[in-house]
Amino acid sequence: MDRRFRILVVDDEYVNTQLIKSVLGEEYDILTALNGHEAIDLIEQYKPDLILLDVMMPDITGFEVCKIIKADERFADIPVIFLTALDSQNGQLQGLEVGGIDYLTKPINFALLKLRVRNHLAMKEQWDQLVLQKEKLDLMLAEQELQNRQMRETKADLRKSEEMYRVLFREMLDGFALHEIICDAEGNPTDYRFLAVNPAFERLTGLKAEELIGRTVLEVLPNTEQHWIDTYGKVALSGEPVFFENYTAALDKHFEVTAFRPAPDQFVCMFADITERKKAEDVAKREQAFSKSIIDSIPGTFYVLDENGRYVRWNSYQRDEIVGKSEDEIAGMNAADTIHPDDRALIGSRIANVLINGVEESVEGRVLLHGGPAYRWLLMTGQRIIIDGKPLLVGTGIDITERKLSDTYKDISREVLMTMNEQGDLKDAILKAIASLKAGTGFDAVGIRLQEGDDYPYFTEEGFPKELLLKENSLLERNIDGGICRDKDGNVCLECTCGLVITGKREPGHPFFTAGGSFWTNDSFPLLELPLDVDPRLNPRNECIHHNYASVALIPIRVEKNIVGLIQFNDHRKDRFTLNSVELLESVAGHIGAALMRKRNEDEKHILESQLHQAQKMESVGRLAGGVAHDFNNMLSVIMGHAEMGLMRLDAKHSVCANLKEISKTAERSAELTRQLLAFARKQTVSPKVLDLNETISGMLKMLQRLIGENIHLTCQVPHTNLCKVVGMVRSPMQ
Repeated sequence: MDRRFRILVVDDEYVNTQLIKSVLGEEYDILTALNGHEAIDLIEQYKPDLILLDVMMPDITGFEVCKIIKADERFADIPVIFLTALDSQNGQLQGLEVGGIDYLTKPINFALLKLRVRNHLAMKEQWDQLVLQKEKLDLMLAEQELQNRQMRETKADLRKSEEMYRVLFREMLDGFALHEIICDAEGNPTDYRFLAVNPAFERLTGLKAEELIGRTVLEVLPNTEQHWIDTYGKVALSGEPVFFENYTAALDKHFEVTAFRPAPDQFVCMFADITERKKAEDVAKREQAFSKSIIDSIPGTFYVLDENGRYVRWNSYQRDEIVGKSEDEIAGMNAADTIHPDDRALIGSRIANVLINGVEESVEGRVLLHGGPAYRWLLMTGQRIIIDGKPLLVGTGIDITERKLSDTYKDISREVLMTMNEQGDLKDAILKAIASLKAGTGFDAVGIRLQEGDDYPYFTEEGFPKELLLKENSLLERNIDGGICRDKDGNVCLECTCGLVITGKREPGHPFFTAGGSFWTNDSFPLLELPLDVDPRLNPRNECIHHNYASVALIPIRVEKNIVGLIQFNDHRKDRFTLNSVELLESVAGHIGAALMRKRNEDEKHILESQLHQAQKMESVGRLAGGVAHDFNNMLSVIMGHAEMGLMRLDAKHSVCANLKEISKTAERSAELTRQLLAFARKQTVSPKVLDLNETISGMLKMLQRLIGENIHLTCQVPHTNLCKVVGMVRSPMQ
């Protein structure tokens, strides 16, 4: 190169323009511009030989600047090399399509930059000289007398150009091959011929120039796919450049290829061997896939947060079970958005402590499932690592929901047990227990059914709609007349699922029932579709389902071996129960059953004590009656004795005899009354006697009436008037 070329450097970063100027300034005159409009002005003034053009600029892009330049015939031949930080095939292809000749990626390799600039300036100079020679040849046709001299000059220039071209070929680091497209009669590309290749091409492909020049690609590489012939044919015939990466199986190499048309029906391929880079990328991809498989195999959650608490890496459990979003949506998402609002402040402070102070932290907290409101309890741990001078938090989480739920239900069970053991009214205790159950479990509705005669109505409840309670309060099946239906054994028939639980009629191992006889489901709606011949329930009402209760549990209350009621838990949300939680609720039902049994035992004890007190009172009365009868008998003996002695001494017609006889009859009646009192006091002497049962019972009625009081009416119905007389043991009235 005999003259100093003028190069225009366009970049919106002043530092970049100065760096390039310092690298190329010794060989070339450098102009600099910081934006597209300034670049266009400089091109108008100085018409540079080559333009180094940044793609991304604030006013107009490098692609737009290139279009403006190429649209102007004065500047269309200026070669443009794009500079960009974007390593994208689409971007490189777009640059070539708008007229760029080459493409360099930032950060720039300045040695490569110098070679590319030198090569393209040499090529431009060559083409410029060829154009100049053409102009000279035209002048030669006009000026015959100067033809010989001009021909000599032209040959000399051509030799010089050829030498420069050969130097260019030898010095280029990229492979270079000039081809001629071969078409069939219809103009469709069928093959292409090698016209020229440089040493770099030979080095990169392992193919020798003497084996290629003048031969077609199908002769050299017969397995070449038609796709590549069509691709290069389009470049040669239409002039549209292409840029792509290609793997050549015959050479087992990867190439980065740029193809453009230097002349009609010809195309140039410039390519670089990127096999090592591709191998490194493949190794990196395999290592990344291996690391991802290890991370995904971690039980529970795994994640990496940046210094701002945003997701950088995560495993499949964190993505699918916790966050519930795609990879692109999770990237950059704030981890605080997945934490339950009540726990965000605590967990946020722990994350900050890990990232800022490097302290390893462990904390229990609730994480939202797919944004909430459902959540799980996790034991989360985090520790800090430093990469490229920036702190990252590596975190893991173990699901402890079952443990937390178990602890909560155990606390509820203890609270209910304490409530049921308090002294006081049993109904008040049950009301407090229901309130504790609803508050502790968080279910929408909780109620207790207890036996009342043949039925099992709600004893108390919280949260159920009134219309449901009106329809569901009674479980009895009734006939069309309103009577209670009973089975063949005389037991009442109870309807719906509650009746099934209370009667204990369930199949062993049924998925809806526990070993303890509790019914539970986390999705009740499929029960609506059960055929009647499969549904184990009697006359299912499905009122709970119609009120949109998805999660339902019915826990039987037992007193000894008998089911006397149940506890009902309803919630509109799905997945509110686990087998463990239902079994824990069975222990709560056991506490209530024990309290009911204790209450029944206390009632029976009270009745027995009352009966004992009454028996003791009657025994005291009997003792008193016996004592009175004994003394009265003694007095009656004296009266009856004197009356009999008087009758013996007097004449039967004496006027006093009638009075004495009346005294004797009255004494006899009094003696009979005394015998009855002694019989009540069980102090008579036992002796056999023929008794008329009707007469004996009738004789006791007057005394019994006096004993039981005036407020009780005593009636005796004699079953038969001609009963046989019997021999009975009668106590003697004489004591």
